Amino acid sequence: MKALLLFLSASFFLLSTQVTGLREIKPGDRLPEKESLRVFSAKGNKLILYIKSRDVKSVVFFKKLAGMLKVKKDVKLYVVDASPGADERVSALYGTLKVEKEWVADVERKIYGDLGVIVIPSLLFVTGDNTLHSLVAGNHANLPLFFESYLDALLKGESPGNVYEKGDRLLEEKKVLKRLNQAFLLLVNGNFDLAGAVYRKAAAEDPGNKEAQLGVGYSLMFLDKIDEGLAYFTRLKETVKSNRVLLGYYLCQSMKAPTEESLEQLAHLSQLESRFFFVVFQAGLILDKAGKCEESKKVFLHSYKVLLRHHRRGK
Repeated sequence: MKALLLFLSASFFLLSTQVTGLREIKPGDRLPEKESLRVFSAKGNKLILYIKSRDVKSVVFFKKLAGMLKVKKDVKLYVVDASPGADERVSALYGTLKVEKEWVADVERKIYGDLGVIVIPSLLFVTGDNTLHSLVAGNHANLPLFFESYLDALLKGESPGNVYEKGDRLLEEKKVLKRLNQAFLLLVNGNFDLAGAVYRKAAAEDPGNKEAQLGVGYSLMFLDKIDEGLAYFTRLKETVKSNRVLLGYYLCQSMKAPTEESLEQLAHLSQLESRFFFVVFQAGLILDKAGKCEESKKVFLHSYKVLLRHHRRGK
């Protein structure tokens, strides 16, 4: 019984590895120099999609792929069809694609055999010198993740890497971005204490994120914790070389005890801030109170432009 179980496990492992690749070619290998494959000899990166267009699985795969190729990409698409006549649904979608493309009939299955295709549909990512870069065989629930990851790596000339690791990183980035947007809205609406807590969470998850770093400092400032905010920005500017960080520093300094230097820096740096429009507005108020009318006018105008450009246009 043990021997039988071992045999079945080994067989399952072999089958599971085979169905995800090609018979003779693996990533890093050149495509065979065979007559049927000369159609793919054009220079440049290419996608080779092998389908049987009248098969439901191929139709489903092609619909997903067409959705991801709506935006023109720097790649040529070859659609190789083993069906005697193209399915109308596939043909219609094919016509809408903006990428450079070519339809190749393979009714006699010559390309099928020379490429060593095992699973239909299969999508091959191929470099300009006809080296197999990566491959997706069959309908995957995570097809968009694989497609975007492999295509991005292909166009950058990088190895495909571990898709799931990249996916995890993207999820973490989205998680942090969601926190930043939430904290920003809290700050806009005057919930400074809660905004600071959310910004600190985002900073802990992504320590190098500048938006999170700035948000932590501005939350302190708007809570009237000027000394804490000044100390925070003083430490931050020692490790992060950024005009946006310097703005936070000079803003806190000006709120505590304005000097000609801090006001001059405030007038200049606040016009470089591209997101925190209410921070720029605060700088304008300080300049106006200090009698810097021309400077405050420019700063107020910039605050309005930031608000209009980045936060009101989509509403």
